[in-house]
Amino acid sequence: MKTRIILLAILIISPLISIGQNRQGPDFDRYFERYKSERIAYLTDQLDLSVKESEKFWPVYREYQTKKEKLMRQGRPARFRNDSESLDTKTMESIMDKKIENDLKMAELAAEYHLKFKELLGVEKVFKLYRAEHDFMGQMVRKMRDGYRPQGKRSRK
Repeated sequence: MKTRIILLAILIISPLISIGQNRQGPDFDRYFERYKSERIAYLTDQLDLSVKESEKFWPVYREYQTKKEKLMRQGRPARFRNDSESLDTKTMESIMDKKIENDLKMAELAAEYHLKFKELLGVEKVFKLYRAEHDFMGQMVRKMRDGYRPQGKRSRK
């Protein structure tokens, strides 16, 4: 069951990673900061944390998110090369192996913080957290499809 939850979390995160690939620079940074702010506001509303719970939970959650973002950045570059058609089999294998290693590190990180979250909030609120993260991700994907951009910018279709 835990493995399914961890894999589901990784799969849910994947669309945002791939959507953001070509959006590096100031616009991406602004968008990502806005995304993080909206995520925290949404989760705060959904979890209904007490002041005491908030004081303990949010620093640990931010630490988790920082570590997760670092792993996601480390795992990205090689998989999204423009010259992937010209790679030899050995290079492809190396890239795939690194991807799996990174996915395992992500799963280990999620498992580590899952235990911390349960200790801080209890099972019911952690369950709500995962559901709220999933729901928020769905909202963001829908917004992005509709041309969601920071500071009211819209994509041209």
